[in-house]
Amino acid sequence: MLQEESKITAQVAAIASVEAMVKASDSDLKKANADMELNEKLLAAKALSEQALKDSQSKQRKISYDYQRQLAELASAKSKLWEIRSTIKYKKSIINEKIIKAPFSGEILKLEARRGDYITVGQKLGQFAPEGPLVAVTEVDELFAEKVKVGMRADFVSQLDARKICAGIVVFVADFLKKKSLFSDENALEDRRVKEVRLRLDTASNIVINSKVDCIIYVK
Repeated sequence: MLQEESKITAQVAAIASVEAMVKASDSDLKKANADMELNEKLLAAKALSEQALKDSQSKQRKISYDYQRQLAELASAKSKLWEIRSTIKYKKSIINEKIIKAPFSGEILKLEARRGDYITVGQKLGQFAPEGPLVAVTEVDELFAEKVKVGMRADFVSQLDARKICAGIVVFVADFLKKKSLFSDENALEDRRVKEVRLRLDTASNIVINSKVDCIIYVK
């Protein structure tokens, strides 16, 4: 693409050079036409030789030929510039078709697609975190699900030493129970249901994205 764009500058300069020659030839042609007309009048008045008139006519034809040739070169140069710009426009449209844009600002956490992969509609490309406060996802057992409400405060503590890491607030509580999914234990004998709960972490929170922590929601 950069190579094609660099051709535009060179072609514009080439067009300017041909335009300068066309302008000079146009001036020379006007003078040659005026000289030839004057010589024709002088010959009619027997004030000029026939050879001198032929010389002026020959000069006028040569300048006229050069002028027409330069006009053709100018048209060709402009056509080439149009072709270069059309090629760049086409290549940009191809590149734009290969650009995947996120609907909002954020950070790519994990990219599963690799160079050369064929991407299809609906294919998972990786993991993306939208810009804004961090949101934690947890599941509340059905025994306590009805007690959790939007607006309740919560603390997040380390699973290693029970140290408080940060705090947050409940911003979403699902309307239905479902099977465990986040922390399911295939060896568990109980078939308990859970509610999905989302909590927005405080702006001062210090937690690593995708880390597993214990969540304590204060229901009273």
